[in-house]
Amino acid sequence: MRTQLSKRHLIAAGAVLFLLLIWASWPSSPKPTPLEKQTLAELRVIRQAVASLTFSGLSQQCSQQQQQQQQQQQQKQGQQGHKLSPLEVRTKMYEANKARRWAIMASWDGERDLDMDSWTLFEPLFPCDYPERIGPWGDGGKWICRPRHVLANKSDCLVYSLGSKAEFDFELAVLEINPKCEIHVFDPTPSAIDEARRQREEGIILDQIKYHSIGLLPEDGKFKLEGKSVQGYSFRSILRMLGHEDRILDVLKVDIEGWEWSSLPFEDPFFSSNVKQFMVELHLTTDTIKKQGMGTHHTRALKNFIDRLEKAGFEMFYKEVNPSWPRNYELAFVNRRFFPITVDA
Repeated sequence: MRTQLSKRHLIAAGAVLFLLLIWASWPSSPKPTPLEKQTLAELRVIRQAVASLTFSGLSQQCSQQQQQQQQQQQQKQGQQGHKLSPLEVRTKMYEANKARRWAIMASWDGERDLDMDSWTLFEPLFPCDYPERIGPWGDGGKWICRPRHVLANKSDCLVYSLGSKAEFDFELAVLEINPKCEIHVFDPTPSAIDEARRQREEGIILDQIKYHSIGLLPEDGKFKLEGKSVQGYSFRSILRMLGHEDRILDVLKVDIEGWEWSSLPFEDPFFSSNVKQFMVELHLTTDTIKKQGMGTHHTRALKNFIDRLEKAGFEMFYKEVNPSWPRNYELAFVNRRFFPITVDA
C-alpha cells in the first residue's frame, strides 16, 4: 500500500515539475517602448475628444459652414451684378469695338501711308452675332450677317451681284437658303457672257438668277473690256431699268475690279434707305486707286471709302484679306437702319 502511494506521489510530483518547466520556458510579453507608450497616450486623448462631441455640436458646426458658404455666394453675386441681357451684351461689344477702333486710329499720324497695312486701322464696329460665309472659301465667297434670319422665308428677297466672271457659287448658295430669292448678276466681260450663256444652256444657272451683260459706272456710258466696247450704267439707272427704285435690296455684293472706288453712290438716298447689307472686294493697288481718281495714298483712299459708307449709315462687321490677292480686301457692312443694336433686329 505504501509502495503504491509512493509511486502515485512520484508521478504527481513529476507532472507538477513538468508543468513548472513549461511555464518557466514560455516567452513573456515584451514591455512597450517609449514611442509606443506616447502613441497609446495620444490615441486615448483622441478617443476622449471624439467621445466628448455630441450630435447637437456636430449639427451646429455644419449649420455654421452652410451660412458661411451662402454669405460668400451672395457677395460673389453682388460683385458680378445682374446677368446681362443679349441687348446689353451687344451694346457693350459695340462700345468696345469703337474704343478699339479709336485706339488703333490714334496710332496713325494722318500722313504716313501704311500701304498694304492700311486695312489694319479699321476694325469692324458692328457686333454681328451670326456672321456666315456664303459661297466658297477664298475668292468668290462673301460674309453675310444673319443670313438664315434676313434671307430665309422672305418672299420678296432681292440680291444684286455686281461682277461674277461667270462664277455663280455665291448666288447658288443664296438660293439654298431661300429658293425664292430674286438674284440679278451684272458683268459685261465678253468671256464671262459667253460662259454664262453656256451654263444657262446646260441648266447650271437657275431661272432665279438673271444675268445682265452690263457694268457699273459713275455715269451711263461705254468702256472697254478685253479689247471690246461694253455698256455701263450708273447704279440709279440700273434700279430704274429693273423697276427696283422702291424695293428693299437685301444684299448688294460688289467685285468689279477697281470700279468700286468711283461707281458706288453712297450719297444716293437709296443706298442709306434701301440697301440692307453691302459686301465689297476692295482693290487697293496703286494703279487702281490712281486710275479711279483716288490719288496714290492708300491709307487716305481707304479711310475716305469707309468714311463715306459710315456717313450713309453703314458699319463694318467683317473684314479679311483675299488669300489669292493680298492687296485685295473683303469688307462686309450692315445698314444700321435695318440692324440696330437689338437682339431681334
